[in-house]
Amino acid sequence: MSPPWRHGSRERTPLPARCEVAVIGGGLAGLGLAAYLSEGGAETALFERRSLGGGLSGRELGCAQTGLVDSPYRLELALGAAEAAEITEFTVQGLELLDGTGSLQRSGGLHVSKDSREEEEVVRSAELRRGMGLGCVLWTAAETGERLGSEGLGAACHVPAEGVYSPPHAIGALARRAGAAGASLHTGCEVLEVADIGESCIVRTDQGAVLCDAVVFAANA
Repeated sequence: MSPPWRHGSRERTPLPARCEVAVIGGGLAGLGLAAYLSEGGAETALFERRSLGGGLSGRELGCAQTGLVDSPYRLELALGAAEAAEITEFTVQGLELLDGTGSLQRSGGLHVSKDSREEEEVVRSAELRRGMGLGCVLWTAAETGERLGSEGLGAACHVPAEGVYSPPHAIGALARRAGAAGASLHTGCEVLEVADIGESCIVRTDQGAVLCDAVVFAANA
């Protein structure tokens, strides 16, 4: 069965001569940005050298969590409390974006520690999440072992707002939203060069060139 965003015409959309913002990359980040910018009134063109979702987004497992690969606690150690909170809040907004596509199931996420060092990280991350207004429940090591039926585990943190999502459906929904808002989406269109010409830029592709005011790289973002 064809992915939902590939339904309809396979004809290429002609490139615009000019746009305000050029978005390079047609995954979740690029499509979400194209939808946001277009809904805000910006003339937006998106370029993807494969099909939409043909890169990293299409290979995602579909786990939706707050924070990055590094926990809020590690982010705080590396960047400071203020920037760690800002990054975590940004990922919360990402969950809201996925929720709006109808593809997110907020079944909850469980962060489990396996030793005392990781337990400290899980507990501190829970405190940081609570400080940002994110609901979470801490399990003791005994509760974790009992609920998971496994011995030797440490404390765990359950975050109800997290869950799983379907990458194909999320990509399809964001593509339709961006297109409905007026964004032009160009697949099978490889960007060869971005040239700064002063107050504007030229995006040169294998299908032609587009003049724009700003360029956002969202490939594998």
